[in-house]
Amino acid sequence: MSMQRSTRFSMGFQLFFISGCVIALFLGLFSGPVQAVDSRIFADGRQPIQLAAGRMHSAMILQDSSLYLWGDNTYGQLGQDGADYLDKPHRIDLPAKSVAVSLGSDHTLILTEDGSVYAMGRNTFGQLGNGSTLPSSRPVKIEGLPPVQAIAAGSWHSLALCQDGSVWGWGDNSTYQLGDVQGEAITDAAGNTIGYRHTKPVKIILNGATGVAAGAQFSLYLRHDGQLFAWGDNSRGQLGDGTVQTRSRPTAVVGLSGVRQVSAGYQHVMSIIVENDHEALYVWGDHSAGQLGLIDIPAGDSIQALPRRIDVTGDTDPANDRVAMISAGYAHSVAIVSVLTIKGLVDDSRQRVLVWGDNGYGQLGLGHTMSKSVPQAIRSSYNGYSGDDYLPFTAVAAGGFHLLLMSSKGLLATCGRGDRGQLGTLSVINRHVLSSVRIPDLIRPGWLESASLSVTRNDTGLIELRFPAAQDNIGVAGYKVMLHWSDGSAYVADIGIRQHWVLDDLSMLAGKENLAVQAGLYVYDTAGSQLDWQSLSRLVGFLAPPDDPEATAEMYFSDLKSQVNLIAADQHQWRPTATGLLQPLEVPWDVRPIYGADALPDPPSYQLLKSLGAAAIILYLSALVVLMRSRLHAKRKQHSKEAHLPVMVRRL
Repeated sequence: MSMQRSTRFSMGFQLFFISGCVIALFLGLFSGPVQAVDSRIFADGRQPIQLAAGRMHSAMILQDSSLYLWGDNTYGQLGQDGADYLDKPHRIDLPAKSVAVSLGSDHTLILTEDGSVYAMGRNTFGQLGNGSTLPSSRPVKIEGLPPVQAIAAGSWHSLALCQDGSVWGWGDNSTYQLGDVQGEAITDAAGNTIGYRHTKPVKIILNGATGVAAGAQFSLYLRHDGQLFAWGDNSRGQLGDGTVQTRSRPTAVVGLSGVRQVSAGYQHVMSIIVENDHEALYVWGDHSAGQLGLIDIPAGDSIQALPRRIDVTGDTDPANDRVAMISAGYAHSVAIVSVLTIKGLVDDSRQRVLVWGDNGYGQLGLGHTMSKSVPQAIRSSYNGYSGDDYLPFTAVAAGGFHLLLMSSKGLLATCGRGDRGQLGTLSVINRHVLSSVRIPDLIRPGWLESASLSVTRNDTGLIELRFPAAQDNIGVAGYKVMLHWSDGSAYVADIGIRQHWVLDDLSMLAGKENLAVQAGLYVYDTAGSQLDWQSLSRLVGFLAPPDDPEATAEMYFSDLKSQVNLIAADQHQWRPTATGLLQPLEVPWDVRPIYGADALPDPPSYQLLKSLGAAAIILYLSALVVLMRSRLHAKRKQHSKEAHLPVMVRRL
């Protein structure tokens, strides 16, 4: 009997275990689909797209060097007269192309490709660098600087890194953020000194600098050997020297080397450090709102006066850290990191957006206004899909109380405080989740590298073109065809959306039956429909004369058209994919305003999984019934045996 009970229990347990495994598998599959992404999403060329966020205004430089500003314009920091604020991006033109932009509390700095710096906005502390303290709603060129390669705007001061390695500054110097020569005293109505300023640029670092950053009232520069220096206000440990002592001269940040990127917030700093071939994130300074992301130090009146590494991957292996971008806002922080696969491998083709710190206006994009002292991944959910990993991002910027994020597909979204139009969403309301912003679409359609154009003559002598569908970051609008015959004649047509086209204009073909033909196929999107031919991606093909089938294009045409599968590919990260379909969760915001609801991927069908789940539950319940019956049967049998024993035996 014991063997039978054990066997029944073993069989019941096995059935129970198998059922549980089936249910676990079902739940695991139901939690979300796994997506395969084209790993060629990154471009090898420069990445000119930039975002910048000030206290209540925002800026953007696109890949054609066009500069856009929006938000608060109280002091003319948007370069506009008469407008109190602008709630959508507005383009501003300068004498040369813009290559960098940095925003302070109420002023704007712009660097142009000729090495000049322009400023506009509030000028109480001389932060415009033009020798006065009057605001300007027009860009003023800052004189007296050598050619500049980088700029940084603090709350009321400005920094410039020149091409000779020197660092210059101007504006507020009340806490020595411009160095130990305080400059002009600022007095109140009673004649009391309340601060100091430099209204024109002064040299701070003689040479050897390769980078600059500016916090509220402190400054940083990166030396050519990877050592970081800081000076100015240190009341919250933001200089990273282990003290809270204000420094009038650059002081080395303790324990850091191999610095690759620095971002300074109001009173905290984030830095990406290269350690053993991986990118680690270090933080220091104010932690009162949890903006350092330190798990073991509660937010409140707390500081971290020395740099500390924080874990952004969720595991304990530092080698898995892959921090691509960082940005420090007033009291919140954001980091863009590569995704770790289920096998623990780094997948650079997908990225997460981690946010932490103050969230009083929803600037973390988490859908609520609760602050977070530990990094949180922004999750997205729409059309039946949910997740926290996306296509790579091009740029990110944290401002006073808002956040800007640019996707590699050329899509912009914002969240947080919006009362001065700083979100650019055509409104002045706060947004607790990332919301799409309408910006110019400069990415043009293109083809996979393997795409080609087929040019043939059909049985009736008509010229046929066959080609694969092109792709666009938003949507293809149509195709244009240009045909050249070896006699010098040409034919141009807009053929709409198709992958097969036949030239059936017999009058055009008359007398050209034996000529060579060079064909060009051009693709355009809505924004590029009026561009010239050379600004569009193109496939080219050649049709040899019937009596010379082995001929090449070089034999008949001196002006050969080159094939360009993706125009300006070195200026953006977007690439066509193998499927050409919109992928679920490409960005952490609703893309229906951009693509339209019909373009979204179909909701995932879980019917098969639901059926499997139902079967698993039935199997699980059946196993429980079998197990319970087996135990009940064994118990009854035991009672029956005891009932037949003699009375004395039962008493014993």
